Amino acid sequence: MAATAFQKDLGAVHSVSHPIGAIYGVHNGLTNGVVMPHVLAFNAPNIGDKMQRLAAYIGWIDGKSSGASAVRAINDWILQLRSEIGISATIADIGVEKEKFADIARLAVVDPTAGTNPVPLN
Repeated sequence: MAATAFQKDLGAVHSVSHPIGAIYGVHNGLTNGVVMPHVLAFNAPNIGDKMQRLAAYIGWIDGKSSGASAVRAINDWILQLRSEIGISATIADIGVEKEKFADIARLAVVDPTAGTNPVPLN
């Protein structure tokens, strides 16, 4: 079931997580949790409808909220959950050095999961 996420507008979560895991040996699930709010914010212009349904389902917004407010609500929910379970806030917190950002970005845009992101990666 986790592989279905590759087709659900979160390709960049995985395409960024894969090189971090390869370079730093950090578990993919942890990196997914760290980068997800940033990817949601990046994808916000193209995922508002889906986030409206999700945010309404989990009770974080009413069914009449905008797509932008739904993305913010889902991000708030993820940030709260991360805090509760102790997931790092940034990739620097898991040991990623700024000097590696360009390498990670270069690898992320050619990762097979990048093509499923609703906003093209470059």
